Amino acid sequence: MTNRSSAIHIVTDTFAGKIDIPLLLSVKHLSILSIDKNLGSQSYSASLVALATGGGVTRFEIGRIRGAYEDDPQVPWLRADLSKRKLKMTPPATGEEAYGKTAAERLKKRLDELQVGKEGVVKKGMFWF
Repeated sequence: MTNRSSAIHIVTDTFAGKIDIPLLLSVKHLSILSIDKNLGSQSYSASLVALATGGGVTRFEIGRIRGAYEDDPQVPWLRADLSKRKLKMTPPATGEEAYGKTAAERLKKRLDELQVGKEGVVKKGMFWF
């Protein structure tokens, strides 16, 4: 993964995921994405190299989101491994911010291990980070 990679689009619920993720994967109709409320970089000219979900997204919800896309996406899906959450005893604001930082570091490390974004390397499937 290059240092230029970023979260281009952040989906906060399953309903939006069923609509937005198929559009992101097909690179069609990007103008109708819910970008006005989106926390991602919104750099939609960049290629989508992976989809990552937070720990609150269940296997059932991922199945619903994946089922909304007609083709088999040629990108890896990554799921947060909640057993790696080490910050359970910290204050909520500090803990959430610190957890987000460590989760992002774990995600970047996993993407590097999978060689996501490197030319000629295509990994698809579900992976934990």
